[in-house]
Amino acid sequence: MALNGIISSGLTAIQTNSAAMRVTSDNIANINTPGYSRRVAHQQTLAPGGILSGVELAQVQRMANDYVDREVINASGSSARYDVQSSIMDQLNAVLGAPGDGNSIGSRLDAVYASLGQASLDPSSLTARLGTLGQFDSLAQSISGLAGAVTDLRSNADQQVSTVVSQVNTLIKQIVELNPQI
Repeated sequence: MALNGIISSGLTAIQTNSAAMRVTSDNIANINTPGYSRRVAHQQTLAPGGILSGVELAQVQRMANDYVDREVINASGSSARYDVQSSIMDQLNAVLGAPGDGNSIGSRLDAVYASLGQASLDPSSLTARLGTLGQFDSLAQSISGLAGAVTDLRSNADQQVSTVVSQVNTLIKQIVELNPQI
């Protein structure tokens, strides 16, 4: 092997190891970065035409556990879904009201039962019958208001889904545009 071949082989070794050191340096610099995956530089011999002439960087491989990555993605999606469900259920609970607060459906039903009990004691009393009618009217208005609130919640949820789908579509378009550049 001529002196030029030896120098060329040494130069490729220095360049390849320099690139591998950059990969190692990035790994060390990002050790505490959430979501960062360690990378490994793979080297291979450089032998054009069967003549050994040094070493080159074959590839830089991201070391990731596919199972763990998949589980993290699934858990994040489930967590977000449960957060949204919890938010909607909290809004629904606020509309339903607390038991015994006088505005909940349960309280309105209790008032109807009490009014019916009162009217059953004196069925000929116009006041008792009008009171019962008023309680039924109040219950009907509460149910109507609840139906409107549930419709509003459904509409808000549909609007949120539409907004998120638009955002996802925008991000997918950006990824499609970046793929050829990568």
